[in-house]
Amino acid sequence: MAYRLLVLAVGLGFVVYRASLWWEIRKARRAGDTAREAHLRRHGFGLYRWALGGVAVVFLVLIVIVWANSR
Repeated sequence: MAYRLLVLAVGLGFVVYRASLWWEIRKARRAGDTAREAHLRRHGFGLYRWALGGVAVVFLVLIVIVWANSR
């Protein structure tokens, strides 16, 4: 059950991320800020790096938990 909720939360978070990115690109386009629009299209908000870092931290914590329980 927890995995289903986790998958739903991650999916909903991705949808919200994409919607907010679309909104910021739209605002930059309307303001005529082509440099910001191009930057957002290339790099987004940098959320992928934070998500990858979070996954790495959770993975390391799980490894430590399994290692501690095996002793």
